[in-house]
Amino acid sequence: MPNPMYSQNAIGFHLKWPRIFCILLFLLQVSAAFASPSPQLDEAAFRQHAAERIRIMKGNKDPRFLQTTEKHVTIEKTAPITLPTGTLYGVRFRVATPTDEKESEVVTLIVDPSGTFIYPDVQELSTGKSLVRDALSELRKIEHIDSAYGKEIYRGTGTHDVILISDPFCPHCRKGWGWLIENKGKLRSLRIAHFPLGPASEAACMALKDLAQLGVKPMEAEDYAYTFLNPTNEPKEVVRQFLEGFAEFKKANGEDAEAVLKKLEGKYREAVHKERADAQAIGIASTPTFFIDGKMVEGFNAAKIEEILK
Repeated sequence: MPNPMYSQNAIGFHLKWPRIFCILLFLLQVSAAFASPSPQLDEAAFRQHAAERIRIMKGNKDPRFLQTTEKHVTIEKTAPITLPTGTLYGVRFRVATPTDEKESEVVTLIVDPSGTFIYPDVQELSTGKSLVRDALSELRKIEHIDSAYGKEIYRGTGTHDVILISDPFCPHCRKGWGWLIENKGKLRSLRIAHFPLGPASEAACMALKDLAQLGVKPMEAEDYAYTFLNPTNEPKEVVRQFLEGFAEFKKANGEDAEAVLKKLEGKYREAVHKERADAQAIGIASTPTFFIDGKMVEGFNAAKIEEILK
């Protein structure tokens, strides 16, 4: 008769062995993954694929971009992002418009090492935590901005200089504006540059430029746009609200919102587009973006802003 103890141990051993084998195999795989060097980014392939994407995305709207080639794509910075499943790369690159104007735009992406696939984000399923956000923020960081960038709209008795790059209809920009108004006693200067994200926002920015020409105080005009202007998708409705809000604007331009919109487009559209293009050229990709005493803060992060202002 077989020894019962021996039989039990033998059965237990055979049941546990597959698990032990799997664990060992997993450890070997992990060790191999970390021992072997990370695959390098194929920069040539990346430039080629980026150029093709730009031709497809922008070429139909602007024929200039149909001439985009990999020569117009310059990689400025890359950063490997090591994940449990492998390595991705954050890439900051500049795209030059293939024209004599030499316009350019800075773009930041997460791609696979072959430079073929884009990853908008990589998150932990259980927590929703982004595994690439910090890398993207580091790549987008602008180390230096001209202290005279944008237009000065406020001069106070505080000790901090703030530059705000924003869209009047962006909800987080509006929150950021409200915070700045509440804390303007801490500011020595406030400068603003507009980054309109749609036609209605462009109309608001054009109206603001016209109000400046008419001598309206910049803080009064900007506060109206960020606080009292009702967000809408209709540029004509934006103009109508400015006509109701500023008597001098109505006196100078008339009461027909559609006619005023056409007039504003003729005078300021190019300048508004240039203001956004200038922001893109230094690496701005989203709103709001703050520069507080030269330090960049993406988005409205009150805690981070307050920390810098201490």
